[in-house]
Amino acid sequence: MLFPPEPLNRDHFDERTANGIVLVDFWAAWCPPCRQQLEILDRMTADRTLPDGVVFYKVNVDEERTLASFYHVETIPTWIAFRNGSLIFRQSGVMQPGEIRQLAAYCRKNVWQRLWLRLTGKSPRR
Repeated sequence: MLFPPEPLNRDHFDERTANGIVLVDFWAAWCPPCRQQLEILDRMTADRTLPDGVVFYKVNVDEERTLASFYHVETIPTWIAFRNGSLIFRQSGVMQPGEIRQLAAYCRKNVWQRLWLRLTGKSPRR
């Protein structure tokens, strides 16, 4: 995967977040922590340590104020995770490589927990 990932805008946001696990980084070009986050993603790409099965996108909050407002993004960077179009996680601040991998694992686990609950009517035991 190449970074920076494809920017999202309101015209295709719902379509691109509708399937699978999607992590969206709300950012701005003038934001030093946002640039730091991009460097982390670039390094993870070069090291091939990005989580498999996860799609990454970026939303520039200066260009997409409506999206940022809709998702109540007040600080940047803000990460929002979607699973098949449903928002399942959000966090503000720079995420380190381990945190990004943990978030991907959480999103996958969340999928299985929801499936188990739907099939059995019970939360999975830990």
